[in-house]
Amino acid sequence: MSQLCGGQRRLSIGSDRLAEAGVRSVGPAGRTHRTAVAVGAAGSHGLPADPGDPDPGEQDPLQNQRRGAGQGADDDQRDTEAEQRTGRPAPGLVDPGTSALDAAAREKLASISKALTERPALQLEVPTSYSTDLDGAAIAQRKLEGLLRSLPKSTDAALADPAQRFELLVTQYQSDYGVKAPLPPAALSVSAIRKGERDPAGFAAANLEIEQAVILKHRVEDADLEQLGQLRARAIQDALLGSGTLDAARVFVMGASPSAPTENKKVRVELSLR
Repeated sequence: MSQLCGGQRRLSIGSDRLAEAGVRSVGPAGRTHRTAVAVGAAGSHGLPADPGDPDPGEQDPLQNQRRGAGQGADDDQRDTEAEQRTGRPAPGLVDPGTSALDAAAREKLASISKALTERPALQLEVPTSYSTDLDGAAIAQRKLEGLLRSLPKSTDAALADPAQRFELLVTQYQSDYGVKAPLPPAALSVSAIRKGERDPAGFAAANLEIEQAVILKHRVEDADLEQLGQLRARAIQDALLGSGTLDAARVFVMGASPSAPTENKKVRVELSLR
């Protein structure tokens, strides 16, 4: 039987890698250990044995799905090192600013759903999690693009062309700050040159300055981040319940967790068993 801490076992889940299979006790020596329940390597769910299982030593059927010899060894080593550093299981990572789950994540969630079906004593908590920094930046950029797309003469081609994007940004900047408001320094330098004589290399800094100024006028609110966290949690919950075999009463969406861990510019979502 696995050791519990606070009545919970913790999992990591995400679009790149949910976690590695198995149950580990991690934490500083001499202190109460948190049981890290790692889930999903190549279809193996790695959930702990249900206390009611007739034969705790019996191998889980999903454990027969093994990776080829040596495959994933580097990932396993990195995950082990991460657990030793943080006292948490190997991270599952999702792209910032999105609630979308890729095919690999859905397949792994299906494995978790199957494992939970076979262990009726366990329940799963899905957090409403987000990273203020990474998700906030992604939402801010999406807001900016939405503003630019709403302008007259805005097209995909115009947004992708540095010179045309500059004109759109100036229009939005003047809408936010006033027609007579001075442009940021680099943008002001570009605007002082006739359009046909402008150096294409100068648009990168000019556009970035205006983008940052516009983003400041359209700040990301806590409600935006919480909405993303809710959508992310619901997407995971829906994927877990999609097969119809798992009782919806066993999968809970929890409150907001604004300090989700990050790694390699992605966000980690951690699930908890209870």
